[in-house]
Amino acid sequence: MECHRDFPWSKVVYNWACFTGIQVSAVFIVIHLGFFVFLAYLLVTAAAYLLTATTICNRCSYYGRRCALGLGLAASLLRRKGAEAEYCGTKPQGLAILLLAFSIAVQIYGSVRLTLQGAWFWPAVFGLFLLGLALPHPKLMCRYCGQRINEKGACPIGQRLVRP
Repeated sequence: MECHRDFPWSKVVYNWACFTGIQVSAVFIVIHLGFFVFLAYLLVTAAAYLLTATTICNRCSYYGRRCALGLGLAASLLRRKGAEAEYCGTKPQGLAILLLAFSIAVQIYGSVRLTLQGAWFWPAVFGLFLLGLALPHPKLMCRYCGQRINEKGACPIGQRLVRP
C-alpha cells in the first residue's frame, strides 16, 4: 500500500503548480467574459475548493506525513480529527465535483468563444494547457483512495483520479 508516504517537496510543489496553473490560466480567459461572470467564477471555484478541502482524506496530516498535494494540512485545519469513515462525505464531494465541472465548462466556453472571435489567439493555447494540467499524475499521488475502490464509503474523487 502506498499511503502515508512522505513526498519530497519537489513533488508537492509540482502538483501545486499543476493544480493552481489551471486556475491561473482560467482567470486570463474568464476575465474577458465580463466582470459578473468573473465574479461568479471566483465564487463557484472558491466554494468548490472549500468543499473539497473539508471532505478529502486528511490522513497524511494526522500521521505527520507530507501529502502529495499539501492538502492534508489544510484539510486538518478546516476539520476536526475524526474516524476514517468520516473522511468520505459523498454528498459534499459530489457537489464539489459539480462545482469544479461548472468552472471548467466556463473556462472551455471562454477559450472557445475568444478564439472564434479572433480577438485573442492565446485562449486556444490556454484551453489546451488547461486540459494538460487537468490530467492526473498517478505516480505523484498518495494512491490511498484508489486502493479502496471496492470499499463502502470510499472517496469518490480519489477513485476517479487515482487508480491502484
